[in-house]
Amino acid sequence: MLRGKHRRSGSRSPLRSGIILLLIGALLSASAPTLTHAQPPADAPDPYEPMISRILASLTPEERVGQLMLVTFEGAYLGEETAITQLITEYNLGGVVLLAENDNINGQINTPRLVQSLTTELQEMAYRAAAATQNGEDTGRSFVPLFIATEHAGNGQPGTEIALGTTPLPSPMALGATWNPAYAQQVGVITGRELSIMGINMLLGPALDVLQQPQGERTFDLGVGAFGGQPYWVGEMGQAYITGVHQGSDSRIAVIAQHFPGLGFADTHPEIEIPVVPRTVEELSQIDLVPYFAVTGRAGNTPARADGLQCANMRYQGRNLRSITRPVCVDEQAAGDLLNQSAIRSWRTRGVMISSPLGTRAIRRYYNVSPFPHRQIAREAFLAGNDLLYLDHFGPQPNADQLANVIDVIRFFAERYQNDPVFRIRVDQSLSRLLRLKLSLYDGDLSLENVLTPPGTIDEVGRATAELHRIAQDSVTLIAPRRESLSTVPARDDNIVIFTDVRLVQQCSFCAAYSTLSVNALEVAIERLYGPYAGAQLRPEQVTSFSFAQLDTYLHGSFEGTASDSTFKTNQRIGEALRAVDWVIFAMLDISPDVASSGVIRSFLDRETEVVERSNLIAFAFGAPTYLSSTEISKFAAYFGLYSAIPPYVDAAARALFQESSYPGALPISLPAAGYNLDEATSPAPNQTIQIVPESLAGRSISPARASDPLMVPLGSRLILRTEPILDRNGSPVPDNTSVEFVLATSENAQARQLGTTENGIARTSFTPSRTGRILITASVGEATRSTTFQVIAVEEAEPPALSGSGTPGTSEAGGTADPARTTTPTTIALAPTSAGASGAPAGDAVPATPPGGLPAGTPGAADADHSPRRVTVNDLVLSLFALSLLSGLGFSAGFSTTLTVDGGIRVVLGSIVAGLVGYTYYGLNGPGVEQVHTLLDDLAPVITTVSAGLVGLIYAWWTLRLYRWR
Repeated sequence: MLRGKHRRSGSRSPLRSGIILLLIGALLSASAPTLTHAQPPADAPDPYEPMISRILASLTPEERVGQLMLVTFEGAYLGEETAITQLITEYNLGGVVLLAENDNINGQINTPRLVQSLTTELQEMAYRAAAATQNGEDTGRSFVPLFIATEHAGNGQPGTEIALGTTPLPSPMALGATWNPAYAQQVGVITGRELSIMGINMLLGPALDVLQQPQGERTFDLGVGAFGGQPYWVGEMGQAYITGVHQGSDSRIAVIAQHFPGLGFADTHPEIEIPVVPRTVEELSQIDLVPYFAVTGRAGNTPARADGLQCANMRYQGRNLRSITRPVCVDEQAAGDLLNQSAIRSWRTRGVMISSPLGTRAIRRYYNVSPFPHRQIAREAFLAGNDLLYLDHFGPQPNADQLANVIDVIRFFAERYQNDPVFRIRVDQSLSRLLRLKLSLYDGDLSLENVLTPPGTIDEVGRATAELHRIAQDSVTLIAPRRESLSTVPARDDNIVIFTDVRLVQQCSFCAAYSTLSVNALEVAIERLYGPYAGAQLRPEQVTSFSFAQLDTYLHGSFEGTASDSTFKTNQRIGEALRAVDWVIFAMLDISPDVASSGVIRSFLDRETEVVERSNLIAFAFGAPTYLSSTEISKFAAYFGLYSAIPPYVDAAARALFQESSYPGALPISLPAAGYNLDEATSPAPNQTIQIVPESLAGRSISPARASDPLMVPLGSRLILRTEPILDRNGSPVPDNTSVEFVLATSENAQARQLGTTENGIARTSFTPSRTGRILITASVGEATRSTTFQVIAVEEAEPPALSGSGTPGTSEAGGTADPARTTTPTTIALAPTSAGASGAPAGDAVPATPPGGLPAGTPGAADADHSPRRVTVNDLVLSLFALSLLSGLGFSAGFSTTLTVDGGIRVVLGSIVAGLVGYTYYGLNGPGVEQVHTLLDDLAPVITTVSAGLVGLIYAWWTLRLYRWR
């Protein structure tokens, strides 16, 4: 009878077991939120993979390796007999680079229209060449658009290849001086929009060098071509600029961050000789590589992500202090160590690498082999990880025709492709990256109609100058002296003499020369803004302008001549102007050994001592402000940094002269001559009061009724606090990862210290009180030791503590009169839903961990200073499951011995497992009483809780089974 009942109930056991197993599965999924959250999301399927496979299948070996070549060419004529036509037509060339020095961009007027016509003709040529290989069944090679690349760094030539007709843009350093990434993004939008309209689909830039030393005779002078010298801020500006280019071009331009891994510490121009940077990979990753991390792996799939990196020909210390790598662009080991950095490695799966120009004087000098080893250099550059080989001046001699060498490299690669399986795999991997990038630029539609830019949009190019005046005003930097020490502005009857560094440049070799900064540019701006028709603060006849070259001739030339001699007349005019001068203004660019008159300002200070002593000297650095010494700077009434010579910056200089500016800019690099240290300038300002505000409580955002009110926090509820943006000495948010110390103090004078790091200037901390009482929280960072005091009152969930006294201590400055022992009535707070994750931390915000040791004993929150309610980890789950498996053995024995059936043993095992997992989940969800368990058992609490619950379940299952058996 008993067995019969047992068998009947056993017939229903599969259903019961299934339900129990489902319950176990649900409990497992609920009890391991940390596990699933910790796993990186799987990469989405690549929508372009089928198209890439189809294109690859249509290409011959020569056509495949042809896609790996990015070449330069002469002129803008594309006749059938030209070298570039042959490479595109016969070898399926990957791309071209348009350079002013090669006369690719010509014409004094309508230059953007001519560029658009050239890019259209290049793409049409590639399309016709592909179509010529196809028969009626479309079995020839697929049309793959060309990469058409150029440089567009701003500040006119030479950094900007298409200078005429486009909007004159500020230099990277001018943007860096604003400390405002929004401006970099705005300039990026203009760049992307105008280049895209002209048919450019690859931008070689921005350069992300971190300038760490003053520029001088023994350094590689980057001029104003870098955003600055603080790694974090260079990365921020780079991200913003790249975002802008993508936005302005509708993501039809591939942005290639230059100079990887950075030339900010180089001592030689990399096109003249390969510089050696005395740093290891680890040291590079802490400084030089930080901006590249920001625009690769750390940018995710946002528009801030660079599409590619262009390596710089430099050498660095290898894996020990005595080794020096070969040039990075041709050293597989050195490049591999750089590309293996975690942020780069995650980006590299789809990110493209481009070599530096492989025919430069520096490369030839390094290899020092005759004849020029073009095959070896191309092969080593490709094996170093470069997907696209930049072949410029690649002929037997620097200025010789490079066609034969380019074709020979393509044929050499094709032969290796056919005979070397490893080489074939690497070619296909690089080609897949390049094809994926081209497909992404055109949303997978490689039809000629989609690739070409409508010609009617070309009239939009060059019309964005008005957008730049605000940026120019915010770039102006008063380098010396302090504003309160400035002298008065020029008076109406004062005589002003302006000396301007005039440099002539050409858009092409046969184009008319023009000046980057005209001799009277500043004079015209002053008259327009302060002359007779604009307030009449000065008289135009009192202002005289000369060039640096004229001043140089005056200082070193002869004063003898005739009235018909123009040089004599100019010298005479300069002498007369200086005898009655009140203000001498220098509009200077860089001081270069290639421009004899660029250093004339030093000769003037040395020779014209009487003029220097009695007049007001003003210097405007329209280039980098790094060329004057401390002694030279001390002789000026004011020294301003403008960093760019385009028209809006000339206007900004005029306004600065008349002090119609608050000089909001700040040097983005260290300048020892002016006593300016960038590390100090980007450290927290000591005179600020750090504001502490609540962010969330138990996973919900909170806001006290008044900032001065204490916050009532129920026991066991996790509170996250944050600072308002902490500012550096320049008034900008401090760099990311700046350490901030939070101090938590109780009314019993117990203290705990927690370290947090900043993100966008904001630092966070969190804790979970486990005992009632008052907690005061303050923060400090570096010399910024003053903060508000945020007060928390930990209370029982259902019964607020009895408080005595009156008044509201609230938040006050640390070190003020707030009394920790004083009790007040806590303010009722409103809870609002938030998008915080299950842990209670806002999505994307890292919450700092409590230092080892946590809060001191007796401090509310000592049990859980920084853990989320889900305190379980992967190790906890593994150990708990292992303990349950051991307990299951005991349960099976108990069930089997009671019923003498396997079914009885399984019932007890399931009861034990279910109860154990319920206990594990209860602990992980931070149920009532868990805090005390954790305080008592510390790290063993999850396992012991699970085993205890499992043991209860085992006993209950065994007891009920035993009662059932005897019934």
